[in-house]
This record gives sequence, C-alpha cells and structure tokens, in this order.
Amino acid sequence: MITRPPEFDAYVTPAKDTAQLWRTLFGTVLTIATLLAVALSLELTGIWAGLFPTDGSDVDLNSRAALTVELLGFGGAIIGLWGVLCFVHNRDFSSLIGPKGPAKRHFIIAAGVVFVVNGTWALVSAALFGGFIANNPLGTVLLFLSVGAILLLIQTGAEEFLFRGYLMQQLAARFKSPVIWFILPSVIFGVIHYDLASMGAMVWPIIGALTLSGLVWADLVRVTGNIGAAWGWHFMNNFLLLNFATMQGSMTGFAWKVTAFGPDELTIWHVVPEYVLTLSIWAILRRVLRT
Repeated sequence: MITRPPEFDAYVTPAKDTAQLWRTLFGTVLTIATLLAVALSLELTGIWAGLFPTDGSDVDLNSRAALTVELLGFGGAIIGLWGVLCFVHNRDFSSLIGPKGPAKRHFIIAAGVVFVVNGTWALVSAALFGGFIANNPLGTVLLFLSVGAILLLIQTGAEEFLFRGYLMQQLAARFKSPVIWFILPSVIFGVIHYDLASMGAMVWPIIGALTLSGLVWADLVRVTGNIGAAWGWHFMNNFLLLNFATMQGSMTGFAWKVTAFGPDELTIWHVVPEYVLTLSIWAILRRVLRT
C-alpha cells in the first residue's frame, strides 16, 4: 500500500491551487522546450568552438570539454521550471525542494550512504569483472573534481526537480491514485533513457534498473516530504561514475578509470547487481532516515 504521510501532503500543498492538468502538461512541454533550446544553443556554441563535429555525426562525449557542454545543457530544464513555476503556477522554485533543513540533511546522508555502498561495490566488481583500466591521471581527475560536482548538481538537480519535484507534486495534487503520481513519473524517467545503440541487448534490463531507481527515489520523497535524499543519492551515484570509474566508451572524459568491457559486452550478470544495490541502499536509507 502506497500511502500519503503528512510530510508528503505538506510537500504537495504548494501545487494544489494550480493543479489543473492543462497547466501541468503545458508546464512540462515548456520545460522540455527550454531544455532543448538551451542544449541546442550550447551545441551550436560547441560546434563554433570546434568541440563538436560539423558533419552531423554523433558527438564524442568521451572528451572532457564536450561532456561539460552536454551536462550544462540540463540547466535548460531548471530555467524552464523556474519560468513555469513563476508564470504558470505562481509559486516559488524552492517549493520543489521541500523544507530546506531536512532536505539538506537528507541529501548529505544519502550521498554518504551511496558513496560507501557504491564505492565498496566498485572494488568487488573490479575483482569479478576484470578490473579497471587507466583513463585519466589521478591528479587531473582531482583538479576537475569541483567542476564535475557542479555539473552533476545541475544535471541531477534538473532531473529530480522535474520528475520527483514538479511532476510528482502536480500529479499528486490532482490525482489520488499512486499509479499516476508515484509510478507514472518513474516509468517515464526510465523510458526516456532508452538508447539501443549504447545499451545493446541489455536495453530493457537497464531501463528496468533506471525505473526502479525512479521508484525508490519517489518513495524517499513520499516518506520524507522533501527531495533531499533522492537528489543526494542521484548526485553521488553519478558523481562516482563521472569522476572515478565508469564504463569504457561511456562518457569517460572526467573518469579516472574505465571498465575492461564496453556496452556491447554487457550481460544480465552485469545488470542484476544494480537492482540489488538499489534495493539495498533504499533499505538502508529508509532505516537511517527513520521512516
């Protein structure tokens, strides 16, 4: 049973006065349009600066500069949401976060738990799946660590503000069924990451893992009444991948190490542990946050 604790009802309250479905649809479309406009502008700037190819071929996100431009593009969603909340819903952007004190505390706790669990798993997986290959000097990685953190606060913030913030609040204020306000945004979150070219035969198991992440993040928002734990988890997960150990050929511009295998070599045994890790971290956070 997916209930609505008082904390979650308080989190949803700012959306209740303008919870009409047309506003939510319009706001979502406007946010996506702003995201695409900003991303296109940055891509054109990247082409002008020589960072991106001019012949229409795919952008190589294995360079630090190109990856920086790509992640900055997510700022368009934040700009779009700010405009939507201000002019369509007449409420503050901070209402997407929830109470600031608990949100900040939950962000730090979640990030810390994910750092320990995922860091430990990285060491174990290195032994199981062939270890890691050097990619960038550690000194260079540490030099750009703050840049990577800022970029990921933007990228993960944009996704959390949209899916666990805006959509979850607006739909919960309009509909009682958790299928709509709890499950639907998480399914959409998973499906929009569909990329057959990079995920290969494991595309649907990976989409399933991402959808599960969306569900447990939504659950943390539901029981805490703020976005802090979900954002902290999402941020630290991506921070470790971006800066320390990621998959070979997959956004490696900042990474210290890469795996010995690429996306086309993934098997179900690479993906299943992601489900176990996600459920384990969720169980720990539900316990630690006393919810």
